[in-house]
Formats: sequence, C-alpha cells, structure tokens
Amino acid sequence: MRIRKRRSTPAATTTPHLPFPDEDEDVLPLQEFLDKNHPSNDIYMRSVDHVQRQIMSQTALLRPKQVQMVKCVFNGLNYTESALKVGCSPSTVSKVVQSQNGARLLKLLQYHLNLLQGANTAQRRNMAWRIAVDNEQTDPKVSLQAIKTLEDIDNREFKEKNPQGAAVITMPTVVYANENLTPTVLDQ
Repeated sequence: MRIRKRRSTPAATTTPHLPFPDEDEDVLPLQEFLDKNHPSNDIYMRSVDHVQRQIMSQTALLRPKQVQMVKCVFNGLNYTESALKVGCSPSTVSKVVQSQNGARLLKLLQYHLNLLQGANTAQRRNMAWRIAVDNEQTDPKVSLQAIKTLEDIDNREFKEKNPQGAAVITMPTVVYANENLTPTVLDQ
C-alpha cells in the first residue's frame, strides 16, 4: 500500500486572513444583511417551506407507490378506490396509510393544506368575538368595529345561501275544505 503525501501550497499563494475584530462594535449583526421585506423572510413563508421540507423527507422514507397510495387517500378516495388507482389491494392501502410513515405523511399533507387555506370562517368569527369582548371596556370603538365585522360575515353568508338577496319567508296556506267557511277580510 502506498501512502500519498499531502501537497503543501507555497506561502506566497495562500490568501492572507484578515485580522479578527477585537471589539463587538466592529461586527455587524446578521439581521443587517437580511431584507426584512423580502417574501422569503416572512414567518408564514418560512413555515410553509419548513412543512414542505418535512413532507419531502417523509416521502423519501416510503416507496413511490406507497406515497401515491397516501396521496390518493389524502385526496378523498377510500381504500378501495385508491387500490384500483394504484393497482394493489385495499388491505395494502390500509396498511400503508396506517403505518407510522404513512400516517405521518398524511398528517403533514393535511397540516400543509390547512396552512395554505388559512383561517376558516368559524376561526375568524371567534377572533372577532374575542376582540369585541377584550376591548369592550378599554376601547369601545374597536369593540364596535369587531361587532360590525361579525355582522358583515353573517350578511355575506346569508347572501351566499340566498342569491336573490331577499329573505325567503313562507306564509302558511289555509285550505278551505268546507264551503260554508268563506274567507273574510282578516284572512287576507
């Protein structure tokens, strides 16, 4: 066995090191070099990126066919439909989805979806209510604005359910089965 000698570079070709600053004042903090307004530095974007990296590392622990099974279940297919799509048995899909790695991937995918969708209507309504209650004594204007927001949410939901814009009121209909009972002025 032959042992190789390490090459040494001549002193003339090495890069001289700058002297290390003695005082902490001479060193700028790392935050000075980061652009606070850059979208990549936003806390939300960093958390999305973090979850995406976890999903990718979790998919590396499964075979591609197993990942496809988990994604089919995530997309709302049952075990039988997922098995038909992937080309295996429903019990295999069940085992993969309920395994430790499969269950973790499914949870990460659901967490990622919730992170992208943001707060739902119930969460926004609850937050507005908490703001209204917390500011009732200290800042009534904020409390009234939160209540106005709650009313806006209710009005928007009502308009979505009733696209005509008018309230649907059904009046009872009286059917006269006896000819002796004729309608009067009060019945109209």
